[in-house]
Amino acid sequence: MRRLVFVVMLLLAACGDKQEVSQNSGGDFSPNQVAGRDAIQNVTVNNYQKSQDYQDLLAKRDDARENVQEYPKNAKFRQVLTTAEQNLENFKRDVLKLADEINKFPVNTERLKQAVALFNAQQYAEARKVLDAGEITQEQDALLEKQQRLQEEQATITAQLDDKANEWLLKAQLTAIAYSLGDQRIAQTSGYFEKALKSGRTPKRLFTYAKFLQDNNEYRAAETLYTETLSILRELAKDNPAVYQSYVAMTLNNLGILVAADSQRRKEAETIYTEALTLRRQLAKDNPAVYQPDVAMTLNNLGILVADGSQRRKEAETLYTEALTLRRELAKDNPAVYLSDVAMTLNNLGALVYVDSQRRKEAETLYTEALSSYRGLAKDNSTVYLPYVAMMLNNLGILVSDDSQRRKEAEILYTEALTLRRELTNDNPAVYLLNVANTLMVFGGSYLDWNEPTQALPLLQESAQLFAPLAQQAPVYLGKNMTLCYN
Repeated sequence: MRRLVFVVMLLLAACGDKQEVSQNSGGDFSPNQVAGRDAIQNVTVNNYQKSQDYQDLLAKRDDARENVQEYPKNAKFRQVLTTAEQNLENFKRDVLKLADEINKFPVNTERLKQAVALFNAQQYAEARKVLDAGEITQEQDALLEKQQRLQEEQATITAQLDDKANEWLLKAQLTAIAYSLGDQRIAQTSGYFEKALKSGRTPKRLFTYAKFLQDNNEYRAAETLYTETLSILRELAKDNPAVYQSYVAMTLNNLGILVAADSQRRKEAETIYTEALTLRRQLAKDNPAVYQPDVAMTLNNLGILVADGSQRRKEAETLYTEALTLRRELAKDNPAVYLSDVAMTLNNLGALVYVDSQRRKEAETLYTEALSSYRGLAKDNSTVYLPYVAMMLNNLGILVSDDSQRRKEAEILYTEALTLRRELTNDNPAVYLLNVANTLMVFGGSYLDWNEPTQALPLLQESAQLFAPLAQQAPVYLGKNMTLCYN
């Protein structure tokens, strides 16, 4: 039985709860616009369920559940249910992200005003309809012809083309949350981004498109766009570094995350991260209030990369420690924004220190502080932070269980983690079942360590039962949802 548990743990190494870490990517081309974000998310999270899009996705999920209940052995029905539940979760996440984007969006046309108003009224399908592809195409093409004929009006037309591009960009981002499109969602969204690029391949448009592709695992295409973005930004930064160096660094950071995902390109990723870090340090010298968060972000990401090398743990610890120091300072003045970053780095550093058996007490201190931070954050935003509370409970349970004299304490930690993860699974099994299976596995493994096979057996059996169908959906659970390694 222990050999079986060991094999299963090896298979889950990619998402091992002992080192559940996360990287930070630049989410948009306005990295310094933070104010108002939490308010937008709170409004949207309370209202997105009123939208027809959500109701349609919910209906599909419920239909799929009925099919699975009636035909529990039908693999096709299980796959349909998994997809439906994943679409619900992705829809919620992407609506929140889009709400944040719209807050920064230059709304310069009546059509955009109507679309934004409809979005704010949770009428997403109507917003997409207002952004009529035929009308926008006709207007855009007419403007392109006019640009060629009337050079003297170049500046005005270019501004209007920017408006058309913004309409395409919003069309693309609205389509990105239209999960009812199924396999066509990414293709249609990409098509609208390509339309926006016809108005000009600006760094912002290229970056936004690349980020969408990266988030949807289209890594090759995303890398091509990031590389093009970087080339343009480097040229712009030669004449105006004060404006463009920060965007060069942000693009390097995201490109580093993408390249680091390929285990054969870790050295290349390190070079990219190092350049981003150098630029961000330079920027922070003149404007620490704005750029210190970016320095901490890249330090954290570089620490994750370096920590993968068993001979470079001291170097990774130095990077994490500096990131943690910066993030603590930032959280003193703005805990609502930066405390989650502190908790993230505490967890990452704790996972690193845990490997050294002589430093388990230090690792426990780091994990405990991270847990306390996440509990505080979860009081105000349980939807976002309860998964992280469960993660830290699970990590602490693993650590405490190593001490046979602390069995009762480990049981309490595991039990709370399992309770939270089961609750999360009630609403979104496609996202959180793997976490439940992980906790069951390590909890059962600990009982074996304590020579309690009777206690271990039901936990390990349930874990195996959960893993069996999940293994059939390996691309879904271990590919697209690698963010589970952080929740």
